[in-house]
Amino acid sequence: MSASNFTTQLTIAQLRADEDGYQVELGGPGVGSQSIVLNIRDCNSSLPYDVIVDTTSRIFNSPGKFACSNGGDLFYSNGIILTSSDTTCLASAEWSGQDNLQCWEAPSVTLASSSIEGNKLIVIEGANLSLTCHYDDVIPAGITSRLYIGGKSYNRTQGERFILSSLQRSDNNKVILCQAVTSYTDAYPGSGRSLEYIVDGEPFILSSLQRSDSNKVVSCQAVTPYTDAYPGSGRSLEYTLDVLCE
Repeated sequence: MSASNFTTQLTIAQLRADEDGYQVELGGPGVGSQSIVLNIRDCNSSLPYDVIVDTTSRIFNSPGKFACSNGGDLFYSNGIILTSSDTTCLASAEWSGQDNLQCWEAPSVTLASSSIEGNKLIVIEGANLSLTCHYDDVIPAGITSRLYIGGKSYNRTQGERFILSSLQRSDNNKVILCQAVTSYTDAYPGSGRSLEYIVDGEPFILSSLQRSDSNKVVSCQAVTPYTDAYPGSGRSLEYTLDVLCE
């Protein structure tokens, strides 16, 4: 009589957490035995960082909803937005759809300049304005910042100094802010921005006047789209310099 191979299967239903570590042995006369150790986990043991599941139970087949503990938004690492937060606890002790799931958020952004006073950037006409943009490290990370200056934008490495040189009166009232450039701010363009600051030019100082400056005419003009269209408009009274010799 020759021996024959056969397969046997054991199903253990409704495992409990208190059975973790139990040893199960299979075997019989003349065929030897094999043992396994039960490793019982619930579905919250392998969640990605900052990802949580709102559920009343963590056992097999329990329903739940993904959420972010940091208040962020759910994305997959490839940049796809999670469209449904519904999930189910699987036999593998994972929540369905959790692989590569991340909580994305906009970083906190700061525009730095020694010229900042309140919500204004105080600059003397003809001087340079130095600006840097800084933001904190979050998911997804970024290395680039974008400066918005009077409707124009300039990309720089985070923390890199940007020099706006030889400011003129036409730069007065320009709005300046900076933004972190990350996959999250690409998806939500209004996010990850600093406070807004307004350029406020200090009075122009004409120094070291000479007798040759006598009779020069001085006036000022508002710079607006209207005065650009009508160059003679929006002007102050004219004044004539009279340089006296002491």
